[in-house]
Amino acid sequence: MAKKKRFRTVDPFDINGKVFALLLWGKKKAGKEDDVAVFTGKACFKDKILTVNLKGNPGFEIFPEWLSRIKKTPNDKDVKKIMFNADYFLSLSIDDEPKGTSLKFKKTGLKWPN
Repeated sequence: MAKKKRFRTVDPFDINGKVFALLLWGKKKAGKEDDVAVFTGKACFKDKILTVNLKGNPGFEIFPEWLSRIKKTPNDKDVKKIMFNADYFLSLSIDDEPKGTSLKFKKTGLKWPN
């Protein structure tokens, strides 16, 4: 019988002070193709809150429910180059806030690269 692969939640203390990347997925303006952008900064774990100090958003909060999705960046030179030498990364999907929604969306303050 095959073992189920378990995802280990990353300890925020291990990430503190490390280079951290957000791998953000979205739709191009035409809305039919995926677009991706990488933003990097230093992780900061203080007062039980993990944030990433990104250019344009010095306190981007990493919510506790996202911790299990944080991955260590593979030690591959091509991947490291794409991820701007980040030690860890988190992949997130982003989109415009739907009109008329009652859901709470977080403004990132990040500017999508051209």
